[in-house]
Amino acid sequence: MSDTVGTLYHNPITRSSKIVWLSTELGFKLNIKVINVATGEHKQPEFLKVNPRGQLPVFEDNDGFSLVESNAILLHLLDKCDKDYKFGGKHGSDQRAHLYKWCVWTAGNDKVAVDSVLHSVVLPEPMRDKQVYADSVKKWNEGVGDALLKELGDKKFFWGDQLTAVDIPIVFMLRAAMGGKLLEEAKWKPLKEYFQRIASTASYKKVYEQ
Repeated sequence: MSDTVGTLYHNPITRSSKIVWLSTELGFKLNIKVINVATGEHKQPEFLKVNPRGQLPVFEDNDGFSLVESNAILLHLLDKCDKDYKFGGKHGSDQRAHLYKWCVWTAGNDKVAVDSVLHSVVLPEPMRDKQVYADSVKKWNEGVGDALLKELGDKKFFWGDQLTAVDIPIVFMLRAAMGGKLLEEAKWKPLKEYFQRIASTASYKKVYEQ
């Protein structure tokens, strides 16, 4: 599609939702191909030609190359589509460095939250592993959650008073943490309130409540 920036292989429950959210914020168009992970479509030969690892998201740029890893795709599309630098910050700026930091950090830590919701809600009961869930709770309570709480402080969003690109990977992580009941203790109230602020925005609702 000539009026799109490329093709996104997507399923709403996966990290590909971050890219759809970014497109909603910046107003660029994607050719979206929905992959049914519930039926194992991501493990079928046709999709494995697109990504041999059988994982989402995959983004095929109209310029003739493809990318995996949701935060890499997010950063690439910011470079390409954030023309006024308001959502992701200028290259070399403090704001941009902050975004890089949290993209890397969430890539290394959001599995804690994702595993918590997978093994308590998403997976069928026989496939849930109580030890995996317990380990997720332990890791959250012994450092992962505190890192987010410290960074948020008394700010409205993770970059001050304005929703920016850095909030996208953070909120994906917190959405999973909420589902996995990692934010039930009173100390996590600021993170829950932050999540609820973003969940009330039109762009969030368009992506997650359709």
